[in-house]
Amino acid sequence: MMEMEEFTQYLPLYTNCDRCGVKIFELDWAVGRFGAGHWMGLCVVKCERCSRVKVAAAGSSYEAHHRAQMMRTDLLVRMGGV
Repeated sequence: MMEMEEFTQYLPLYTNCDRCGVKIFELDWAVGRFGAGHWMGLCVVKCERCSRVKVAAAGSSYEAHHRAQMMRTDLLVRMGGV
């Protein structure tokens, strides 16, 4: 069974804006349980330079990652990005 700290240590600490290329360092991952021993996370970031919004998804197993990706897609649709 994976602990949350073990999962979060592998989450990215920064990303690059895919529009203007600036590095974004302040990632705030929302992490929650997926089933008994797995974790999933979502991270929403907005580029200060060009206002591009990105949403990342992660999971500690294939199933958790798939669920996080589904939540990411739902969030993007609600935001009007897809």
